[in-house]
Amino acid sequence: MTVHRHTTVWPWLLVALAWGAYIALTLTNNAYLIKDHTWLSWYLQGRVSWWLVLSIFLATWLLMLAAMMTLPTLPMLSAAMWRESKGRPRSSAYVAAATFFCAFFLVWFVFGVLALIADGTLRWMLWQNPWTAARPQLITVGVLVMAGVYQLLPPKQRALRACHAATGTAKEASSVSAWRLGWRYGTVCLASE
Repeated sequence: MTVHRHTTVWPWLLVALAWGAYIALTLTNNAYLIKDHTWLSWYLQGRVSWWLVLSIFLATWLLMLAAMMTLPTLPMLSAAMWRESKGRPRSSAYVAAATFFCAFFLVWFVFGVLALIADGTLRWMLWQNPWTAARPQLITVGVLVMAGVYQLLPPKQRALRACHAATGTAKEASSVSAWRLGWRYGTVCLASE
């Protein structure tokens, strides 16, 4: 089995479908449907249920992950499939790919849910005071300042180096299980953002 051939077709298809959905929603003036802050605001105003907000957020979060994070994982995905393809049936390589992606996306999935909860809590706290309720942009400014400060800290630099090193030594990482490889790579990528 040629791992390279099988790992270059479907990731591009996944990326194309995700970006196609984004473009279609934008061209039909329905982009507000994929903005979780719109739904979160409606929830805090009592207009929609928490389960609807969570469902829409998770769907759009996974869509964003497919669009933005699929292609950078190809070297690690190839390593996971390469390890499983040696002397085994082709299906084991596909199981390894699915396992890798599940672990990788689980890291980002958990982060997304925690970010949604934090965002909702902050918005609720700001809406308790009329002065801050009139200035919802305070959340955006605060998040941008925190993200900017994080960019300058040593943990960010270490995570970025680890993320680059991981993609450069993907074949050496092939001795690790696909789950652990996906989990590790997802964690390092998250810390380097």
